[in-house]
Amino acid sequence: MRDWVINARITKLQMRDTQKGGKLLKIILVDSSEDKIEGTFFNDAARQFFPKLKENGVYTFEKG
Repeated sequence: MRDWVINARITKLQMRDTQKGGKLLKIILVDSSEDKIEGTFFNDAARQFFPKLKENGVYTFEKG
């Protein structure tokens, strides 16, 4: 199990198709220290979270 928590604003959100027919969701986060963090969601997770996440929204991510 991974014990980490990120509370950050999404500054970029991009969904694309992969060459093998899957989905890839890339996000760029900025935390309270102005550090940039890149995140990637694959296939089912990309489909599940893309409609729920919005650019400039602040979210808490954990245990990914």
